[in-house]
Amino acid sequence: MATDTPWAGADADQLARLRTALAAERTVFAVIRTGLAIAGGGAVIVTLLGGQWPGWIQAALAAGFVIPGYALMLDGLSRYRRVAGIVKTEDPDHHRMVSPWVMTLLIGIVQVVVLAVVALLITNAFGG
Repeated sequence: MATDTPWAGADADQLARLRTALAAERTVFAVIRTGLAIAGGGAVIVTLLGGQWPGWIQAALAAGFVIPGYALMLDGLSRYRRVAGIVKTEDPDHHRMVSPWVMTLLIGIVQVVVLAVVALLITNAFGG
């Protein structure tokens, strides 16, 4: 079995930091998926209700999903940024986590897309 990985000679502390970094990356991606699903639920609500309920009710229901979904994504990003900072401070040479700025950009793009879809659906619900 080949041992040519960069972690072949790592000590227990370095391996623990690697596990922490990888766990933080997995967790933030799971939080993004969950937040996106919750925020996307607002778009689904608006679509399913169609013309059955007044537009202001649909908008309120959509906001009831979009706002918590966004808040969850932003909280996950905040936690990830803290862990990434700790890992970088403790062992800057060994593991490169996904940049917190890349995560911020990813979440920003996701939020803009979801918000645009919900806005389009709500506009159509209002008859605009």
